[in-house]
Amino acid sequence: MEEVDNIIIDALRNLSCNIDENVKSLKEFTTEMVFSSMSHCLETILPDISLPGSLPQSMSLRLKHATAIAEHIKGLGYRGDMGYQTILYCNEIEVRRVLMFLVERLPRETHKTVTDELGYVPRLVKKIEETIRLNLEKPWVPCDLLRQGVRDCGSVDLKLDFGHSPRLLSERIQVPNLQDEAVTEALKHYWIHHLPDVSRQCAPHNLIPSLLYNDSKFVGTVDFIKSPENKETSLNVVDGVEEVPNAIVAPLVVNEVVGHGEEDHFRDLHNELEDYKRKHEGLVKVYNDLEQESNKTKEMRNKKEQVLKESVAKIKTRSKTMAVLKNDDNLIKLKSLVENGNKRLVELANHWNDIQTPLLKEYEQLQQQMNTQKAKLLGEEQKLQNVKTKKAELLKELADKEKLERQLLQECETLHKNTNRSAYTRRILEIIGNIKKQNDDIDKILYDTKIVQKDINNLNGQLDRSFTLSDELIFRDAKRDEMSRKAYKLLATLHGDCGEVVQAVTNLGLVERECRNLQEQIDAELLRETGSKLERLNADIAAIKKENAELENKEH
Repeated sequence: MEEVDNIIIDALRNLSCNIDENVKSLKEFTTEMVFSSMSHCLETILPDISLPGSLPQSMSLRLKHATAIAEHIKGLGYRGDMGYQTILYCNEIEVRRVLMFLVERLPRETHKTVTDELGYVPRLVKKIEETIRLNLEKPWVPCDLLRQGVRDCGSVDLKLDFGHSPRLLSERIQVPNLQDEAVTEALKHYWIHHLPDVSRQCAPHNLIPSLLYNDSKFVGTVDFIKSPENKETSLNVVDGVEEVPNAIVAPLVVNEVVGHGEEDHFRDLHNELEDYKRKHEGLVKVYNDLEQESNKTKEMRNKKEQVLKESVAKIKTRSKTMAVLKNDDNLIKLKSLVENGNKRLVELANHWNDIQTPLLKEYEQLQQQMNTQKAKLLGEEQKLQNVKTKKAELLKELADKEKLERQLLQECETLHKNTNRSAYTRRILEIIGNIKKQNDDIDKILYDTKIVQKDINNLNGQLDRSFTLSDELIFRDAKRDEMSRKAYKLLATLHGDCGEVVQAVTNLGLVERECRNLQEQIDAELLRETGSKLERLNADIAAIKKENAELENKEH
């Protein structure tokens, strides 16, 4: 395990953990070093969390921080036994497992981002981006709703201008619209002889903004926005403003053009026009109602005509039938025709049966063949479906393998450049060599054990055969000779004693094997340092009791 410990210690030193150069294995780690190593690893794997780098003096805080680290490690997917006792009362084996788990999940490369940008150009770009962002967050507002070209954007005010040029302020100007059908002759006369040019209707530096934003005027809001009394609320007036329709704007413009004498005349014309519109709408409504009634009447007429045609055709048919039935000769002819028809039907039915029987048999055969083919097709479809499913599984597995390959290639490309790969390779090769040597020794021991077991089996077989042969020879002479009977008894006794000796030796081997197993368990318990852990746990419990007593004294 020395090579594994060296790999873990090198990885922890790369994370700037406070590990002395004299530390060579995890057995030399103290509780503070274990806590610090796990804390640094978790902060590297999970950048969003913040953990203390060292253990506090208070025992309660130690338990709290150790429990938090254990929960984070479990959250990463660690399946072993993990709790505060693993950190505070650690042993070499558990610490090695946990640290190896954390080292395997360390990111291969840490990307550092530079947040501080220096220089005039970066600051200017950042300022432009911030201004554009503020502009995009606000909806478009006409210039009439702004005061002095300034717009409120939260913490800052945006000024609508170009650099150090004057602000983009618009003024109300009148532009003739000759395409409008509602233009009167008086208004055209005013436009031609009295309306000033657009260049003289506003200040020269406000001419372009006034022409650009002429279509976005809000009648009735300009004076309110620009009045000194509404200075505090002029920057935020957006809601509640309604656009004035053209039907209302036109009379307002006309009132500014013509004199007061013609105002009543235009009002009368407008009222008369409204009356005509209402009358026209009423007539249109009446016309639509009459047209709907006419369509319904036409539909009813068409239906009645169709019924009348059907009734006339039925009457004609019945009249012809009654005329035919009045003549006796016609009745006799009809009866003969009916009888001939019945006979013909019987002949046709017999003939159809003769034709139908072989056709039905052929149909049944074809039906059976079709069912057989359907069963075969279903089997082939099932095989095809299984092949498609297997293909999809293989494609999915191939995609997963390709993804894993790309991930491994990326990890390989992003490995630390300062990693001593040759040292790791040498250590891995040494570990592989040691494992191979141990496997050879185990194979040799197993081979020797098999040979010994084979020899024992051969000896047991020879012993049984020798005893059987001796027993037969002595038992044959024991019937006639007294010495032979004594020898037979001694042979049986010797055989029983030898069996007991063999059984004792076997039991001794089993006892020795159990002793070795118990000794290994004792060594494992000694490696866990259960006694020292219990002593430290008792000391921590005493410290907690002492802290609780001090807190109770402070409360009293």
